[in-house]
Amino acid sequence: MAKKISRKYRKSDTQLLQQARVIRTLLYGTDGTDGDLASFTAELPDIDTVWLNSFTTAINEADEASGDDEIKTNQKMSTRDVVKIMELGRKRMVRLYRYATLAYPDDKLARDKFGYKLYKKARFSQPKMQEALRVAYTTATTEPERSDLINAGFTAAYITELNTLATELNTFNKTQETTKISRLEGALHRIVKFNTVWKFIKDINQASKIVFLENAAKRKQYRLNPEPKKKKKVEEIIP
Repeated sequence: MAKKISRKYRKSDTQLLQQARVIRTLLYGTDGTDGDLASFTAELPDIDTVWLNSFTTAINEADEASGDDEIKTNQKMSTRDVVKIMELGRKRMVRLYRYATLAYPDDKLARDKFGYKLYKKARFSQPKMQEALRVAYTTATTEPERSDLINAGFTAAYITELNTLATELNTFNKTQETTKISRLEGALHRIVKFNTVWKFIKDINQASKIVFLENAAKRKQYRLNPEPKKKKKVEEIIP
């Protein structure tokens, strides 16, 4: 069972990255010599160039982990494939049953051997559809049922297609599950990366309270949650 990991911050991932980049610029400056880093290092030696490089790396790694568009696209493609196979499976089971009716017009028990009862419950269930197709294929390849179907006009190619559909459905089901797991693992990976960035922001926020003890304007730049912009008051003009 995957370990539950939650975000340590209450803003969006995009907002967190924006804030981190602003703080990184404040520390680095324009060329690495005119930022606030020197002030921090003078008071707190651990916050130095190595620390800033680690912060930069954390930002970049979070940025790289921020999107899962490719995984989402693959999952959509996989889902569309499964829908197509399910639709084709329904059509092929109906076709099989019609030929089974020709082969056994007065024998419902013989017709039911081809998995039609399973099919009625499997029309919208991938595992059950796969099972119905497997039963249909197994029965259709067993004598005398195979010969009876062939004599009724059901071809060997039709029989083979039942197995092909069952196999493809099984493959797509596995692909779907793998994709879901990949998205979950990717989401957990992203949360870890963003939490790391948040830890850097929290550390520099605490440090700023020491370094800029008498500089409220500077401390404000390193706040965890910048103040929202004040809405402009619109005075109502009464004629």
